Amino acid sequence: MADQIYLATGQVIDRDTTEGVAGLLVEAWDSDPQRDQKLGEAKTDDYGRFSISLDLRRLKYETVPDPFFKVYRDEQLLESTESSVLWNANTQENVTIKIRTARKRAPGNDRINSNQVFKAVDFYQKSDFRGVLNDYRFKALTSVGVVTDILKNAFTNMDIEPVRVKGSREIDVVNQDVNVVRANLASKDIAVAEVAPYQPGLNRETLSISLLPKTLKPGQQVKLYEENGVVRYYSIVKTASANTEVPAEVTRDIEKHEGELKDLRRELKTARDDSAKKEETIKSLQQQIEKLQKSQADVETIFKSENFRKLIAETNKPVRKTAPVKGRKKPE
Repeated sequence: MADQIYLATGQVIDRDTTEGVAGLLVEAWDSDPQRDQKLGEAKTDDYGRFSISLDLRRLKYETVPDPFFKVYRDEQLLESTESSVLWNANTQENVTIKIRTARKRAPGNDRINSNQVFKAVDFYQKSDFRGVLNDYRFKALTSVGVVTDILKNAFTNMDIEPVRVKGSREIDVVNQDVNVVRANLASKDIAVAEVAPYQPGLNRETLSISLLPKTLKPGQQVKLYEENGVVRYYSIVKTASANTEVPAEVTRDIEKHEGELKDLRRELKTARDDSAKKEETIKSLQQQIEKLQKSQADVETIFKSENFRKLIAETNKPVRKTAPVKGRKKPE
Protein backbone atom coordinates (compact mmCIF):
# COMPACT_ATOMS: atom_id res chain seq x y z
CA MET A 1 0.00 0.00 0.00
CA ALA A 2 1.31 3.43 -0.84
CA ASP A 3 2.45 5.19 2.32
CA GLN A 4 2.29 8.75 1.13
CA ILE A 5 0.31 11.93 1.63
CA TYR A 6 -0.43 14.07 -1.41
CA LEU A 7 -1.68 17.65 -1.51
CA ALA A 8 -4.25 18.58 -4.15
CA THR A 9 -3.94 22.35 -4.50
CA GLY A 10 -5.66 24.91 -6.63
CA GLN A 11 -7.70 28.09 -6.79
CA VAL A 12 -11.39 28.91 -7.29
CA ILE A 13 -11.89 32.06 -9.38
CA ASP A 14 -14.88 34.04 -10.63
CA ARG A 15 -15.48 33.23 -14.29
CA ASP A 16 -16.31 36.87 -15.12
CA THR A 17 -13.78 38.82 -13.00
CA THR A 18 -11.03 36.11 -12.73
CA GLU A 19 -10.69 37.06 -9.05
CA GLY A 20 -10.34 34.45 -6.32
CA VAL A 21 -13.49 33.63 -4.34
CA ALA A 22 -13.08 33.20 -0.57
CA GLY A 23 -15.05 31.13 1.93
CA LEU A 24 -16.07 28.27 -0.41
CA LEU A 25 -15.96 24.57 0.45
CA VAL A 26 -13.98 22.45 -2.05
CA GLU A 27 -14.34 18.66 -1.93
CA ALA A 28 -12.11 16.14 -3.74
CA TRP A 29 -13.86 13.00 -5.03
CA ASP A 30 -12.56 9.80 -6.63
CA SER A 31 -13.38 9.83 -10.35
CA ASP A 32 -13.68 6.01 -10.34
CA PRO A 33 -17.45 5.33 -10.46
CA GLN A 34 -16.89 2.01 -8.67
CA ARG A 35 -15.66 3.84 -5.56
CA ASP A 36 -17.60 7.14 -5.58
CA GLN A 37 -15.75 8.24 -2.44
CA LYS A 38 -14.95 11.67 -1.00
CA LEU A 39 -11.18 11.94 -0.54
CA GLY A 40 -10.98 15.19 1.42
CA GLU A 41 -12.13 18.80 1.67
CA ALA A 42 -10.87 22.30 2.42
CA LYS A 43 -12.03 25.93 2.53
CA THR A 44 -10.77 28.58 0.13
CA ASP A 45 -8.72 31.42 1.64
CA ASP A 46 -9.07 35.15 0.95
CA TYR A 47 -7.60 34.64 -2.53
CA GLY A 48 -9.68 31.58 -3.39
CA ARG A 49 -6.79 29.13 -2.94
CA PHE A 50 -7.22 25.70 -1.32
CA SER A 51 -5.10 22.69 -0.34
CA ILE A 52 -6.65 19.23 0.24
CA SER A 53 -4.63 16.50 1.96
CA LEU A 54 -4.97 13.03 0.38
CA ASP A 55 -3.83 10.41 2.91
CA LEU A 56 -3.63 7.21 0.85
CA ARG A 57 -3.05 5.01 3.89
CA ARG A 58 -6.14 6.29 5.70
CA LEU A 59 -8.17 6.03 2.47
CA LYS A 60 -6.84 2.47 1.89
CA TYR A 61 -5.65 3.13 -1.67
CA GLU A 62 -2.98 1.04 -3.35
CA THR A 63 -2.40 3.64 -6.03
CA VAL A 64 -2.97 7.38 -6.24
CA PRO A 65 -6.53 8.14 -7.43
CA ASP A 66 -7.50 10.78 -9.99
CA PRO A 67 -9.81 13.16 -8.10
CA PHE A 68 -12.29 15.69 -9.40
CA PHE A 69 -13.66 18.60 -7.38
CA LYS A 70 -17.00 19.96 -6.16
CA VAL A 71 -17.41 23.56 -4.99
CA TYR A 72 -20.12 24.52 -2.46
CA ARG A 73 -21.40 27.71 -0.88
CA ASP A 74 -23.63 27.12 2.17
CA GLU A 75 -24.41 23.53 1.04
CA GLN A 76 -25.34 24.77 -2.46
CA LEU A 77 -23.36 23.14 -5.26
CA LEU A 78 -21.82 25.86 -7.44
CA GLU A 79 -19.56 23.80 -9.71
CA SER A 80 -18.46 20.21 -10.35
CA THR A 81 -15.39 19.31 -12.45
CA GLU A 82 -16.38 15.68 -12.86
CA SER A 83 -16.41 15.93 -16.65
CA SER A 84 -13.54 18.41 -17.08
CA VAL A 85 -10.82 19.16 -14.50
CA LEU A 86 -8.89 16.22 -12.95
CA TRP A 87 -5.84 16.56 -10.68
CA ASN A 88 -2.73 14.51 -11.63
CA ALA A 89 -0.81 13.13 -8.66
CA ASN A 90 2.38 12.73 -10.73
CA THR A 91 2.70 16.41 -11.56
CA GLN A 92 0.72 17.77 -8.56
CA GLU A 93 0.14 20.97 -10.47
CA ASN A 94 -2.37 23.53 -9.24
CA VAL A 95 -5.97 23.20 -10.35
CA THR A 96 -7.98 26.25 -11.43
CA ILE A 97 -11.76 25.99 -10.99
CA LYS A 98 -13.91 28.68 -12.58
CA ILE A 99 -17.36 29.45 -11.16
CA ARG A 100 -20.03 32.03 -11.89
CA THR A 101 -21.14 33.86 -8.74
CA ALA A 102 -24.63 35.35 -8.48
CA ARG A 103 -24.85 39.13 -8.66
CA LYS A 104 -26.94 40.74 -5.92
CA ARG A 105 -29.18 43.55 -7.01
CA ALA A 106 -29.78 46.57 -4.84
CA PRO A 107 -33.17 46.48 -3.15
CA GLY A 108 -35.90 48.61 -4.71
CA ASN A 109 -39.65 48.93 -5.08
CA ASP A 110 -39.64 48.57 -8.86
CA ARG A 111 -38.44 44.96 -9.02
CA ILE A 112 -40.80 42.31 -10.39
CA ASN A 113 -40.73 38.63 -9.61
CA SER A 114 -40.32 35.75 -12.06
CA ASN A 115 -44.03 34.92 -11.98
CA GLN A 116 -44.87 38.44 -13.18
CA VAL A 117 -42.25 38.18 -15.93
CA PHE A 118 -43.71 34.89 -17.21
CA LYS A 119 -47.21 36.37 -17.17
CA ALA A 120 -46.06 39.43 -19.10
CA VAL A 121 -44.23 37.31 -21.71
CA ASP A 122 -47.25 35.02 -22.15
CA PHE A 123 -49.55 38.04 -22.43
CA TYR A 124 -47.32 39.71 -25.04
CA GLN A 125 -46.95 36.54 -27.15
CA LYS A 126 -50.67 35.68 -27.20
CA SER A 127 -52.18 39.13 -27.54
CA ASP A 128 -53.10 40.87 -30.76
CA PHE A 129 -52.40 44.52 -29.94
CA ARG A 130 -52.46 45.59 -33.59
CA GLY A 131 -55.94 44.16 -33.99
CA VAL A 132 -57.10 45.86 -30.81
CA LEU A 133 -55.92 49.28 -31.90
CA ASN A 134 -57.16 48.91 -35.48
CA ASP A 135 -60.60 47.62 -34.54
CA TYR A 136 -61.22 50.13 -31.77
CA ARG A 137 -59.87 53.35 -33.29
CA PHE A 138 -62.81 55.61 -34.09
CA LYS A 139 -63.61 59.31 -34.29
CA ALA A 140 -62.92 60.43 -30.74
CA LEU A 141 -60.27 57.71 -30.19
CA THR A 142 -62.55 56.36 -27.49
CA SER A 143 -61.54 52.74 -27.89
CA VAL A 144 -57.85 53.65 -27.82
CA GLY A 145 -58.51 55.30 -24.49
CA VAL A 146 -60.33 52.19 -23.28
CA VAL A 147 -57.49 49.91 -24.34
CA THR A 148 -54.93 52.26 -22.79
CA ASP A 149 -56.79 52.27 -19.47
CA ILE A 150 -57.18 48.49 -19.67
CA LEU A 151 -53.47 47.97 -20.18
CA LYS A 152 -52.53 50.46 -17.48
CA ASN A 153 -54.83 48.94 -14.86
CA ALA A 154 -54.08 45.36 -15.88
CA PHE A 155 -50.31 45.75 -15.59
CA THR A 156 -50.74 47.59 -12.31
CA ASN A 157 -52.75 44.72 -10.83
CA MET A 158 -51.10 41.94 -12.90
CA ASP A 159 -54.61 40.85 -13.95
CA ILE A 160 -53.49 39.61 -17.36
CA GLU A 161 -55.36 37.49 -19.86
CA PRO A 162 -54.53 37.33 -23.58
CA VAL A 163 -56.54 39.81 -25.68
CA ARG A 164 -58.67 38.35 -28.45
CA VAL A 165 -60.30 40.81 -30.83
CA LYS A 166 -63.90 40.44 -31.98
CA GLY A 167 -64.98 42.69 -34.84
CA SER A 168 -66.91 45.68 -33.52
CA ARG A 169 -67.67 49.31 -34.19
CA GLU A 170 -68.87 52.29 -32.15
CA ILE A 171 -72.47 53.46 -32.35
CA ASP A 172 -74.01 56.50 -30.77
CA VAL A 173 -73.48 55.31 -27.19
CA VAL A 174 -69.89 55.83 -26.03
CA ASN A 175 -68.86 59.23 -24.64
CA GLN A 176 -72.51 60.22 -24.18
CA ASP A 177 -74.40 61.14 -21.02
CA VAL A 178 -75.96 58.08 -19.36
CA ASN A 179 -79.48 59.53 -19.39
CA VAL A 180 -79.16 60.51 -23.07
CA VAL A 181 -77.99 56.98 -23.93
CA ARG A 182 -80.93 55.49 -22.02
CA ALA A 183 -83.38 57.61 -24.00
CA ASN A 184 -81.70 56.87 -27.36
CA LEU A 185 -81.67 53.12 -26.71
CA ALA A 186 -85.26 53.10 -25.42
CA SER A 187 -86.39 54.78 -28.66
CA LYS A 188 -84.83 51.84 -30.53
CA ASP A 189 -86.45 49.22 -28.23
CA ILE A 190 -83.11 48.40 -26.59
CA ALA A 191 -83.22 48.00 -22.80
CA VAL A 192 -80.49 49.05 -20.40
CA ALA A 193 -80.13 46.09 -18.04
CA GLU A 194 -77.51 47.62 -15.73
CA VAL A 195 -75.22 50.61 -15.29
CA ALA A 196 -71.90 49.70 -13.66
CA PRO A 197 -68.74 51.66 -12.80
CA TYR A 198 -66.08 51.86 -15.50
CA GLN A 199 -63.25 49.65 -14.17
CA PRO A 200 -61.22 48.37 -17.13
CA GLY A 201 -58.98 45.34 -16.89
CA LEU A 202 -57.74 42.53 -19.11
CA ASN A 203 -60.41 40.06 -18.10
CA ARG A 204 -63.62 38.46 -19.36
CA GLU A 205 -65.73 41.27 -17.98
CA THR A 206 -64.23 43.94 -20.23
CA LEU A 207 -63.02 42.06 -23.30
CA SER A 208 -64.34 38.55 -23.79
CA ILE A 209 -68.07 39.47 -23.76
CA SER A 210 -68.24 41.30 -27.10
CA LEU A 211 -66.44 44.57 -26.40
CA LEU A 212 -68.17 47.40 -28.34
CA PRO A 213 -70.27 45.12 -30.64
CA LYS A 214 -70.93 46.06 -34.27
CA THR A 215 -74.65 46.69 -34.01
CA LEU A 216 -77.36 46.83 -31.41
CA LYS A 217 -80.72 45.38 -32.44
CA PRO A 218 -84.22 45.96 -31.09
CA GLY A 219 -85.07 43.59 -28.26
CA GLN A 220 -81.53 43.35 -26.97
CA GLN A 221 -80.32 44.34 -23.51
CA VAL A 222 -77.07 46.18 -22.83
CA LYS A 223 -74.87 46.84 -19.83
CA LEU A 224 -73.39 50.35 -19.63
CA TYR A 225 -70.14 51.25 -17.90
CA GLU A 226 -70.07 54.88 -16.78
CA GLU A 227 -67.48 57.26 -15.44
CA ASN A 228 -68.62 60.60 -14.02
CA GLY A 229 -72.04 60.15 -15.64
CA VAL A 230 -70.58 59.44 -19.12
CA VAL A 231 -70.76 56.05 -20.87
CA ARG A 232 -67.23 54.81 -21.53
CA TYR A 233 -67.99 51.24 -22.54
CA TYR A 234 -70.90 48.84 -23.09
CA SER A 235 -71.63 45.17 -23.70
CA ILE A 236 -74.60 43.10 -24.82
CA VAL A 237 -76.32 41.09 -22.10
CA LYS A 238 -76.98 37.58 -23.34
CA THR A 239 -80.45 36.27 -22.54
CA ALA A 240 -81.89 32.80 -22.93
CA SER A 241 -84.34 32.40 -25.80
CA ALA A 242 -87.90 31.70 -24.62
CA ASN A 243 -88.94 29.99 -27.87
CA THR A 244 -86.08 27.54 -28.12
CA GLU A 245 -87.42 24.19 -29.31
CA VAL A 246 -86.15 21.05 -27.65
CA PRO A 247 -85.13 18.36 -30.19
CA ALA A 248 -87.35 15.26 -30.29
CA GLU A 249 -84.55 12.92 -29.30
CA VAL A 250 -83.79 15.09 -26.29
CA THR A 251 -87.47 14.99 -25.30
CA ARG A 252 -87.47 11.17 -25.59
CA ASP A 253 -84.35 10.93 -23.44
CA ILE A 254 -85.92 13.20 -20.83
CA GLU A 255 -89.11 11.11 -20.74
CA LYS A 256 -87.06 7.92 -20.48
CA HIS A 257 -85.03 9.27 -17.59
CA GLU A 258 -88.17 10.53 -15.87
CA GLY A 259 -89.68 7.02 -16.09
CA GLU A 260 -86.50 5.50 -14.69
CA LEU A 261 -86.55 8.09 -11.91
CA LYS A 262 -90.14 7.15 -10.99
CA ASP A 263 -89.18 3.46 -10.87
CA LEU A 264 -86.26 4.27 -8.62
CA ARG A 265 -88.52 6.30 -6.34
CA ARG A 266 -90.96 3.36 -6.06
CA GLU A 267 -88.13 0.96 -5.29
CA LEU A 268 -86.80 3.36 -2.70
CA LYS A 269 -90.24 3.62 -1.05
CA THR A 270 -90.58 -0.18 -0.97
CA ALA A 271 -87.12 -0.52 0.56
CA ARG A 272 -87.95 2.10 3.18
CA ASP A 273 -91.23 0.31 4.05
CA ASP A 274 -89.43 -3.03 4.36
CA SER A 275 -86.81 -1.39 6.53
CA ALA A 276 -89.50 0.10 8.79
CA LYS A 277 -91.17 -3.34 9.18
CA LYS A 278 -87.84 -4.96 10.02
CA GLU A 279 -87.18 -2.27 12.60
CA GLU A 280 -90.59 -2.95 14.22
CA THR A 281 -89.88 -6.71 14.30
CA ILE A 282 -86.46 -6.12 15.83
CA LYS A 283 -87.95 -3.80 18.41
CA SER A 284 -90.59 -6.41 19.36
CA LEU A 285 -87.94 -9.13 19.69
CA GLN A 286 -85.83 -6.86 21.85
CA GLN A 287 -88.81 -6.27 24.16
CA GLN A 288 -89.45 -10.05 24.43
CA ILE A 289 -85.81 -10.66 25.21
CA GLU A 290 -85.89 -8.01 27.89
CA LYS A 291 -88.96 -9.72 29.47
CA LEU A 292 -87.23 -13.11 29.40
CA GLN A 293 -84.12 -11.63 30.96
CA LYS A 294 -86.25 -10.07 33.70
CA SER A 295 -88.07 -13.37 34.33
CA GLN A 296 -84.77 -15.17 34.50
CA ALA A 297 -83.50 -12.65 37.02
CA ASP A 298 -86.64 -13.15 39.14
CA VAL A 299 -86.21 -16.94 39.07
CA GLU A 300 -82.57 -16.63 40.09
CA THR A 301 -83.62 -14.37 42.98
CA ILE A 302 -86.12 -16.95 44.18
CA PHE A 303 -83.62 -19.80 43.94
CA LYS A 304 -81.11 -17.84 45.98
CA SER A 305 -83.61 -16.81 48.68
CA GLU A 306 -83.62 -18.23 52.25
CA ASN A 307 -87.25 -19.32 52.03
CA PHE A 308 -86.57 -21.44 48.97
CA ARG A 309 -83.59 -23.04 50.71
CA LYS A 310 -85.78 -23.94 53.74
CA LEU A 311 -88.48 -25.34 51.47
CA ILE A 312 -85.97 -27.64 49.78
CA ALA A 313 -84.63 -28.71 53.16
CA GLU A 314 -88.13 -29.58 54.46
CA THR A 315 -88.95 -31.45 51.29
CA ASN A 316 -85.89 -33.66 51.64
CA LYS A 317 -86.69 -34.77 55.31
CA PRO A 318 -87.70 -38.56 55.67
CA VAL A 319 -91.35 -39.33 56.61
CA ARG A 320 -91.84 -41.29 59.96
CA LYS A 321 -94.33 -44.31 60.07
CA THR A 322 -96.44 -44.83 63.31
CA ALA A 323 -96.85 -48.44 64.82
CA PRO A 324 -100.45 -49.85 65.26
CA VAL A 325 -101.88 -50.07 68.90
CA LYS A 326 -102.29 -53.64 70.26
CA GLY A 327 -105.69 -54.90 71.39
CA ARG A 328 -107.60 -52.43 69.30
CA LYS A 329 -109.74 -53.97 66.72
CA LYS A 330 -109.99 -52.62 63.39
CA PRO A 331 -113.40 -51.25 62.73
CA GLU A 332 -115.56 -53.50 60.62
